[in-house]
Amino acid sequence: MLEKGEQVVLHSVDIDKADELEGFTLRGSSSKDIAVRSSRKSNVHQVRVSW
Repeated sequence: MLEKGEQVVLHSVDIDKADELEGFTLRGSSSKDIAVRSSRKSNVHQVRVSW
């Protein structure tokens, strides 16, 4: 799918927040990834993604 430039959703998690996810980055081999939301306060979160 990557060769074709198509999106593939492997898993979805509803975190029940009223704001939107603005950005996300995987930090290589570290399990400490970063997510940024559109909220004015407390909008940067350290998350762990595994599959």
